[in-house]
Amino acid sequence: MIYIIKNPSNRPRRERQFPPGSLLLTLLLMALPVRAELEQGLVAAATERLEQHARLQQWLPYQSDIVPWLPAGAAHLPDCSQPPLYQPAQPDAEPWGRIPYLIQCQDQPGWSIRARVKVKVRLPVWVAAKPLQRDRQITPADVQLKSMAIHRLHRGFFGGREAPSQRLLRNLAAGKPLYPGLLAPVWLVQKNEQVVIEAVGESFSVSTKGLALGNGSEGDMIPVRNLDSDQRIQAQVVAEHRVRTLH
Repeated sequence: MIYIIKNPSNRPRRERQFPPGSLLLTLLLMALPVRAELEQGLVAAATERLEQHARLQQWLPYQSDIVPWLPAGAAHLPDCSQPPLYQPAQPDAEPWGRIPYLIQCQDQPGWSIRARVKVKVRLPVWVAAKPLQRDRQITPADVQLKSMAIHRLHRGFFGGREAPSQRLLRNLAAGKPLYPGLLAPVWLVQKNEQVVIEAVGESFSVSTKGLALGNGSEGDMIPVRNLDSDQRIQAQVVAEHRVRTLH
């Protein structure tokens, strides 16, 4: 993703005269606006990228702190006649944490420098409202929103308006955040429950009763016992309490 930040300082600068002996001070003062403008552009690019992600993920209101960093040589760059381009080094990376950027001036000749921003975000995320056990399907009563610093949640989080309603793969203590690797699709078929076994062909469709010998989500292959023939078969979970034999 590339950002073009409009720079009001592109207007020609007036020549200034300084008393003798103040050349070093003059150079330092002239360098400050250049560096400040690049920092402002860097913060604006990082802010826009974060806002786009927040809209896409339907985040609740959040707070952010963005700190730019530029190399020392940025203060001595020549003026750019057009707005610089601000491009994250990894456009698909998360828009928080330490984010490297490339800033480019497309003049002929132009210049480019490497920079970075440190983005901290506090956001309401879904956490366990009470101790939750493995294989439990999450209900609205099981979770609540809690404001947390997401740059510290290295395994991920859920921050949308809707709480996840999947199945837990392991126990979760009260107050701990939910994250993608913790959840799996809910069981549509559970061990020792009665199911309907479907057999479908080009010109036929029959069904019979069976007993699930394992748990399964949609698409899983599980062992099932045909209650009519007492035969053990493998079948694919296709819906709640329903499996299908494959030919």
